[in-house]
Parts: sequence; structure tokens; C-alpha cells
Amino acid sequence: MRELIAVALLVCLMHPMFSEEPASSGRVSYSADIAHFNTNVQVPGPPVGWFWSHDIQADQIGALALPGYQMQRLTVYGSGNLRRFAAFLERGAAVRFYAIDLKVDQLQTEIRNTRSNAISLCVDASTAEPRFTAILEKNASPSSTVKADLNESELHKLINGPQSVEDLVTYSKNGGRKYAVILGKKDSPWLLFTDLSRNEVASNLDKSKARLTRIRAYSENGKTRYSGVAKPAGSMRWSWYTDLTADALAEKLEDDNGYLLDLDATSATNGLRFTAILAKLK
Repeated sequence: MRELIAVALLVCLMHPMFSEEPASSGRVSYSADIAHFNTNVQVPGPPVGWFWSHDIQADQIGALALPGYQMQRLTVYGSGNLRRFAAFLERGAAVRFYAIDLKVDQLQTEIRNTRSNAISLCVDASTAEPRFTAILEKNASPSSTVKADLNESELHKLINGPQSVEDLVTYSKNGGRKYAVILGKKDSPWLLFTDLSRNEVASNLDKSKARLTRIRAYSENGKTRYSGVAKPAGSMRWSWYTDLTADALAEKLEDDNGYLLDLDATSATNGLRFTAILAKLK
């Protein structure tokens, strides 16, 4: 297992600039309180320490939990004997654990029985019934909800509900595009987008001055498309990258002296590729 370890330092960061392109063929929804979208918001500071890893087999996930570190994100790629996970962890005191390869009703039961909030979600849709793997965090007053098998219209209807999408995954089922989400406490305005090209994502982020919190890449009709969530950027300076090899991602992290905010892995015809959101430290 290859692993990179980084320790984050607090310095000022530079926000990226993106190019414009014509109106999207996908969908973009803004929460009703969009008028306050550019309001200054508090953003989390860098972790004291963190590391990421990939090429992880299912029975190796537990070994990632080094003393004092907690999982932030798990993402699955490949299928059968070639199925692997990628992950990143940060130093922290929260009690977190993972639930692997559950049907959505089983995952919902696990969340309820363990009095936990879902933190991260990934899906293996290589079988007839999608199986979900989640990072869960113990909480005396859990507030998260997991919904699955949503179509695009059902997903966008969540934009003005009492909660916001904290994580999402997308997959193909019965010939159609489906989404699963973690809904959590709404703490700011947010926007949701589906079925956009990379340039369309960049254009919408630039116009709204938003910061990506989650982005998922997938292939649709031979083209790479993106779905994800964004929130007010606040003072955080950040960037995002697509179609990276593991070595290229490692180089971006080193060049930027950055740390991961989100990570997605996919198996493409040209091999393993990562989509990542980074906080940049130079």
C-alpha cells in the first residue's frame, strides 16, 4: 500500500479563477437563501496532521486508523478482485468507524442503532443491488439522514428542504442515473449541480463565488460529467483537480503544500483517476 503523509500549516491561500462557458446542459439549483450566499462564513482551519492512501483492500481499511487519526473520506473503485478503496484521514478526537457493503436500509439501521451521524458515503454499483460504505461518527444527538436511489429531479427537490447535502454519490441502476446522499444540518446557503462538464462547473462556481465541498466524476454517453455540492467560499483559498493519476495528485499536494478536502476515485479506461478538492497552503 502506497501512502503519503502530510502535516498542514496555517498560511494564506489563493482562490482559483475559472473560465466561462455557455449555459449548462445539466442542472444547477440554489437554496432559497441565495441572497446571503456571499456572506462571510467561518471555514475550518487546516488539520494538525493528515495522510491519504489508495490501493486499499476491504480487509485493510481498519489498519488505516493510526492512533489519534480519524477517517474523513472513503471512496471505492474497481470491481470484483480488483476492487480497491482510497481514503484520507486527519488527526482528531471524534469516535469514528466504518460500515461496509450495506444495502441502504441496512445502513440506515446501522446509523440508527449506533446513534451516529454519517460523515462520508461511497457506493459499489457493480452488483444488481448497490452496496454502500460509510464513515460514521458517534453523536449523542445524531441528525444526519441517508437517502438513496434518487433520480435527478428528486435530488434537486432537496435544495430547499430543512437539511443540506453533506455528501453524495452517483451510480447507474436499471439503466438510469441515480444518486445517494447524506443530509445534515443546514449551516449555510448551498448550491447543487448535476450532469455538468468541467468547464460548466467552473463557470457556475466563478459566478456564485462558491467553494466546492463535494464533487463526483462519472462517465455518461462516453463523456466525463460531474455532480456535486458547493457552499460560500468564505476566506478559504482552494482549488480542485480532475483526471489525476495517484502520482499527479501527490505532485499537486506537494506543489501547493496543500491538504485534501474531498477525494473521489474512479477506474477509467486509462487507469485509476482521482478528482480532488484541495486547500492550498502556498
